[in-house]
Amino acid sequence: MADLKRGICAVISAGRIYDMQWLKKGCESCDAVICADGGYRYAEAAGIRADAVVGDFDSGEAPQDENVTVFPVRKDDTDTALAIERGISLGYRRFKVFGAVSGARLDHTAASITLCAKYALQGISITLFDEKNEITVLVPGEYELENSGKKLSLFAFGEAVEGLCEKGVSYPLDSYTLSPFDPLCVSNEIICEKAVISFKSGVLLVIRSSD
Repeated sequence: MADLKRGICAVISAGRIYDMQWLKKGCESCDAVICADGGYRYAEAAGIRADAVVGDFDSGEAPQDENVTVFPVRKDDTDTALAIERGISLGYRRFKVFGAVSGARLDHTAASITLCAKYALQGISITLFDEKNEITVLVPGEYELENSGKKLSLFAFGEAVEGLCEKGVSYPLDSYTLSPFDPLCVSNEIICEKAVISFKSGVLLVIRSSD
């Protein structure tokens, strides 16, 4: 693997993105941009220069550029996963993924959330974005979340989350065991400048949403 980079790599996927200015602003804080398949059309519309484009391009022709890598349609990874793997090969450990949450293909949304969990267990941080939602997965530890005005929802992913604490929110918790079938932590609100979340074991799915 290349030397680890401290910056953030943006991935633009082919799911629905309506606001090109929102996309451009989201990518401005990133040090590299990789497009997954048709995501390159969003990059072009937003005036974003992609450092790499990867995918099978089964729904359209691949752009003619030296930074494009075409994969077989029959493969084991989604195009978004291929883009993340390309970023990891370049040394990135933090990713913002745009266009992988909303859209008609809920199966791809679920696959992208699963990728968040897979890579979180390897020490790689991935956050999925659309215009209304932010989704990430956390491993045991303590985390500060800025008050962005969004609703905060927590779910146990795959196994129970033990010792869950929430501070600085409307409905705080102290050493709670959150099972994968428990919706208790949906639609909370951060009431301080920052909320603090901590837990001892398990994998935590974090969703921040606005109406």
